[in-house]
Amino acid sequence: MKKIQAILLPLLLIVLSISSCSSDKSKKASVYKNTDSAPWELLLVSDKDWTKTADGEMLMKAINPDMQGLPQMESMFSIININSNSFSKSFQGFTNIVFVEFGSKYKKAEIRIAKDTYAHPQTIIYLTAPNGKELAEYASSRKELITSTLAESQLYSLQIDLAQSYSKIVKETAENQFNLKINAPFDLSAIKKGKDFFWASSINSDNHLNLCLFTVPQRQIQNEYDVIHICDSVLKENIQGENKDQYPQTVRQDLSTKNIKIGDRIITEIRGLWEMENDMMGGPFVLHFYNDSVNNRFVFADGFVYAPEKKKRNYIRLLEASLRTLK
Repeated sequence: MKKIQAILLPLLLIVLSISSCSSDKSKKASVYKNTDSAPWELLLVSDKDWTKTADGEMLMKAINPDMQGLPQMESMFSIININSNSFSKSFQGFTNIVFVEFGSKYKKAEIRIAKDTYAHPQTIIYLTAPNGKELAEYASSRKELITSTLAESQLYSLQIDLAQSYSKIVKETAENQFNLKINAPFDLSAIKKGKDFFWASSINSDNHLNLCLFTVPQRQIQNEYDVIHICDSVLKENIQGENKDQYPQTVRQDLSTKNIKIGDRIITEIRGLWEMENDMMGGPFVLHFYNDSVNNRFVFADGFVYAPEKKKRNYIRLLEASLRTLK
């Protein structure tokens, strides 16, 4: 009998261990799910009446300013505002959530950022303060942190989507022509090749998405205008309208330039507007440029949108997410 117990006891422990692990995995799976909000939707959990006050409007401007580099005014996010007692499981799948609360239980204004609380990939920002005025002023002082954190979260979510659904012809062309990898939006299926250049575009006439990938030999570059000059020269040579004097060029005013780190590489990002010389076409663009010193070349990835009479934020942001997948 003791011999049987000696055999059964370790087996029982193994079974219990497996059962416990299975239970933990099941519990985790029930909590963590893929986010399911629409791109650039932001869930704001705050008193809806308060957000209509002067302090509330100050907060709204801080977390949802107008986006730079668009021909018409469009906010960075599409906000869905609910009261805190309405926050239920059905709202837990949002990629970005901002909780706002103020009251005497808070000694000072603070911000807290949490990742993947209910879903993945997800960012939740908690803004708290002793009163509404302090909260609004604090949010305004942290505007850049708030908006950049939420934007990075959404761009990362889009990159995950692009890893699952992408244009195979763009991926193959980039690898064969430049030994580069990129996940472009699925409907970029029309390709035009040139010397050290290719242009991919969507065939949907309602919202033309465009991606140009090209390289040039290394040379002296002083500033963003040198980068734009090279880009404009290459586009003029490779993309023409109905006539030879029609070609895309950068609008030199209101350019926005910053350096961002993607992986172990520093990328120069320039965004603004483009227009077609001697034509009425135009729209927003986002350009990524970096020095590929290993191959003695500069790499340019240029995404631009032509979508007349349509909002363009989601289109250009999708191309921006695509450029961030370049390897």
